[in-house]
Amino acid sequence: MTAAPGSAGLRQRGSSGVPGSPGAGDGSDRTGVVTAVVLIVCLALAVAAPADVSAPAILVLAVGAVLIPRLTTPSGLLTVLALTVLWIPAGRYSVVGAPAALPWRLVVLGMLLLLFLRLALDRSASWRPSPFVLVVLAVPVTGLLSLLANVWSLDADNFLVPGTLAVVQGTLLLTIFVVTRQLVTTSWAADWLLRLLVVGAGIVALSVGWERATGFNIFINLHQFLPLQLIADAPVVSRFGTVRALGSANHPIALSVMLVMLLPVAAFLARHSPWPRTRPLRLLVFLGLASAMVLAAVLTGSRTFVVMVGVMMGVLLLLDRAVLGRMLVAAVPVGVVALLAVPGTVLNLVSSFTDPSALIESQYSSPGWRGSGRLADLGPSLVQAQDHLWFGTGVGSRIVTGAEANAQILDNQYLSTLLESGLLGLLALLGLLFGPAFMTLRLAWGRDLRPAERHLALALGCAFLGYAVSAFFFDAMAFQQTVMVFLMLLAVASWLRVSVGRHRTGRELDAAGGTEPVRETREGPVAAG
Repeated sequence: MTAAPGSAGLRQRGSSGVPGSPGAGDGSDRTGVVTAVVLIVCLALAVAAPADVSAPAILVLAVGAVLIPRLTTPSGLLTVLALTVLWIPAGRYSVVGAPAALPWRLVVLGMLLLLFLRLALDRSASWRPSPFVLVVLAVPVTGLLSLLANVWSLDADNFLVPGTLAVVQGTLLLTIFVVTRQLVTTSWAADWLLRLLVVGAGIVALSVGWERATGFNIFINLHQFLPLQLIADAPVVSRFGTVRALGSANHPIALSVMLVMLLPVAAFLARHSPWPRTRPLRLLVFLGLASAMVLAAVLTGSRTFVVMVGVMMGVLLLLDRAVLGRMLVAAVPVGVVALLAVPGTVLNLVSSFTDPSALIESQYSSPGWRGSGRLADLGPSLVQAQDHLWFGTGVGSRIVTGAEANAQILDNQYLSTLLESGLLGLLALLGLLFGPAFMTLRLAWGRDLRPAERHLALALGCAFLGYAVSAFFFDAMAFQQTVMVFLMLLAVASWLRVSVGRHRTGRELDAAGGTEPVRETREGPVAAG
C-alpha cells in the first residue's frame, strides 16, 4: 500500500508537546486543576442558570472534562475545528445567552490562545513557516485600507461600525489558516485533517439525501440537543419547482461548492491514505463518500458545481490524463444512480447547459432589479466601480439584504469586492484564490516528487482552482463555511510545500555527502537512527 507523503513511522505515539496533552509533563496536577474548575463552573450553572441552559451546558462540560487530554492534542484540536466548521452552520447559531459567541469564533479564539501559550511556555515549540501567509494577510489589510480611505463617508452613512466589525470578523476568519498550519506539522496530521474533512463532508452529503426525502434538516435543529440558540432562520430556496437542499450550509450553492471542493481530496485519500489499511476497503470508503458528495451536490440544484467539475477535469486533462480516465469511469455509475434517483433534477440541470443561448439570456434577465442575472449586473457595476477605483466605497457599505438594503446581490465575489474594496481589494482576492491554485499545480508538475506528494498537490490544486472559478458565480466570501474549508486545505498545501522543500534539500545533501536519515512521526521529523 502506498502511504501518504512522508508517512514512514505514522503510527508512532508520544508526547504532542501541546499544553494539556498526554506526556507533556505534570499531567496529574493539570487534570486536578481542570476538574476543580469544571466542578466550580457546573455548580455556578446549577445555581444561577435556568434548567434549560444549565443542563446541556453541564453535560458538555462533563464530556469535555473527560476528553480534555485528547481534545488538546493536535489531532484533537483539528477534530474540533473541522467538525465545528462542517456541522454547525456558520452564522446561524450562537452559544445560549451570548448572541455574538458564534461556535467557530470561540473555537478559533481558544486555539489561538493555546497556540500563543505553547509558543510562550514551551521552549521546544517553534513557529511553522507558512508560504501562503502573505496572500492570506493581504485580504484584511486591503479591507482595512478601504475602510480608512472611506472613513468619513462611512461614518456619515452609519456604516463605519458595521464595516469595522466586518474587517475584524474577516481577519478572525482568516486566522483559521494560521491555526491549522501550526497544527499540521507532520504527514500524519495532514492526512488526519483531510480524512476529517472528507468523512465529515460525506456525512453532510448523506444527510442531504435524508433532507430531500423527509424535509428534516438535522443541522438546523442542533439547538434541540446542544447549548446553542438560533440567531438566523434557514432560507428556503427553490429551483425547478423543488426546494433545494441546504445541509449544514447557508445556501445551496455554498453547499455544492464545499462538497465539490473536497472531491479531489477524497480521490487522493482513496489511493494514498493509510486508513483503511486494505486497498479495497479504502476505495469503498472514500469513493463511496465522494459519490455521496456528488449526489448531494446534484440535489442542491446548483449549476456552479458543474462548472467546478469542468475546471477540475480540464486540469486533469492537462496534467494527468490517467487520473482523468479513472475519474470518468467512476463517474458513470454515479451518474446512473443520480438519474434514477432524481431524474427531474438531473434532466433540468443538464438541459440548462445544452442550450447556451437560453443560459446566457437568463444571465441578462431583470437588470437593475433584485434577482437580476449575473451578466445584467456586470456593465453597470463596472461603471460604478470607476468612481472609487482604488479603495472602493468601503467595507460594509453594500447592504444586500434586510430593510436597509442599498445594493444588488451580484452573485460574483470579484465584482462585489471591486465595488467595496476597490482594485487593491480585488487584486488581493485574486491573489488569495488563484495564487495558491497555480502555485500548487506548478508543484504537482514537478517530476522529482514522490507519487503521493504529486497526487496531493494535484488534488489541492484542482480544489483551489475550482473554488477560485466558482467565486465568479456566487458571493464566495459571504459564506463562511466554504471559506473555512478552503483555508484548512490551504494550510495543508502550505505544509506540503515546506515538506517537499525539506525533502528536496535532504536529497541534495545526501547526494553531496550524506546526512542523517530522517523519518516522519506524529511529532515531526526525527532522526531515523
